[in-house]
Amino acid sequence: MKKLFVAVALVMGMSTLVANATEMATVSSVMVMSGDGQPIELSDLPEAVVNSIATIFGELTAKSAMIEVNAEGEEFYVIVFTDNEGNFLDVSFDEFGKIIG
Repeated sequence: MKKLFVAVALVMGMSTLVANATEMATVSSVMVMSGDGQPIELSDLPEAVVNSIATIFGELTAKSAMIEVNAEGEEFYVIVFTDNEGNFLDVSFDEFGKIIG
């Protein structure tokens, strides 16, 4: 009986850990938008980036975009997406629509 109680307690503890990790992942995705980049309208994205978004992430909703500069001085675009459940995903593209992060 003790083993059953310990097993149930472990499962409950792990589910709390997973829930907290999921919450932290969502927050970290949003924090990308508070970097040094400049917000940009989705309609102002390069056509190659727009095409990549439509082709690869068509089932997601693009919520916001930011233009940033890497250490080499090259511009890239960070797009924040949401799915139907409200989860966030941020993806970086170069000016040619290639995913870089």
